[in-house]
Amino acid sequence: MIMECTRFEELLDPYLEDRLDEGERRAWREHLGACGPCRRLALDREPVLLLTLAPGREVSGSRIEECVAGVRALTHGERLTRDLRRRRRTW
Repeated sequence: MIMECTRFEELLDPYLEDRLDEGERRAWREHLGACGPCRRLALDREPVLLLTLAPGREVSGSRIEECVAGVRALTHGERLTRDLRRRRRTW
């Protein structure tokens, strides 16, 4: 299944929110690996997506998704902590 760039962009948020079926997720990841402009767009938005491009031994899609979800959660937590530190006020 070949995905066009406009469709890739439309599915970026649903991909990140884990709202795509397995076929759409696979097509989205394939496009991410093949299209430089879309890859830059996606990585600017969510750098952890770089992990989906890593070559290596065959790993199940669900295992990859678990790893990505874990890293995203840690990244999100770090961002929240950093933002809270910036907003800290002395009373």
